[in-house]
Amino acid sequence: KMTQMMHFCMKLTMSMLMGLILFNLMDISPFADAQSPVDCCLSYSKKPLPPRLIVGYVRQFGNELCTINAVIFYTRKGRRVCANPEEVWVTRIITGFLRKELKQKQMVQ
Repeated sequence: KMTQMMHFCMKLTMSMLMGLILFNLMDISPFADAQSPVDCCLSYSKKPLPPRLIVGYVRQFGNELCTINAVIFYTRKGRRVCANPEEVWVTRIITGFLRKELKQKQMVQ
């Protein structure tokens, strides 16, 4: 009976370990957080986003793992959208965010 209990505990431990590994693997996607070294934009969105839907952004710089420069926009619905930093609509949105940040800093001082 003790052997059966140890066998059950080993199976349970292995199942939990496999579940944890699978859960961590699901977090790695092309649209996941750009700060992680393996999560990258691999291509750009084909359509411009309306500025009113965007709540923030992060820049991705091309390197060995992330082969393209990109801007990752965060939308109100929690989506992450990869955009070409050289597109006019992208630079306009970033400029708008920078202006807002500058105004907020000036108001604090």
